[in-house]
Amino acid sequence: MSHNNYTGVEERGDKLKFWSYDKTQGYNFVDINFGYNITPNTLLYLATIINGGSGDYEVQNDGSLKNSWTHYFEVNSKVWEKGDSRLSLFAGGAWSFTTDKTFYTESAANIINLGATYSKDVKVGNYNLPIGVTAMWNPEQEKTVLQLDLTLF
Repeated sequence: MSHNNYTGVEERGDKLKFWSYDKTQGYNFVDINFGYNITPNTLLYLATIINGGSGDYEVQNDGSLKNSWTHYFEVNSKVWEKGDSRLSLFAGGAWSFTTDKTFYTESAANIINLGATYSKDVKVGNYNLPIGVTAMWNPEQEKTVLQLDLTLF
């Protein structure tokens, strides 16, 4: 999967280059990911950055840049279901085998994603509209995000 991550461009004062995979000025990276349902209600998910940058490096003492090749692992489990409503909880963490810093963390491996997703199928006329609301918390950066998902087709 190729990501176009332009978060923080203005704050860092970087020059935006849309198709660049440069470590320091690129905002695109490629990762490979796998998901496996160990039970009908529990998913294990693993992703590893394999190309590009977007800050996935650690500055060494001599000033050189060392790729982190960040890994992200998440466990997601449905804990409640009634009719067309569902509640899932998830926890994810990031680490690198080559550096202390990762794409998601500043100085060490850490839990970076905790949350819950409430999903419901809403009937709109004859159409069934799946809706999901996810609350996520990143304890590493002390940030909270609320996400709304609509599946149109």
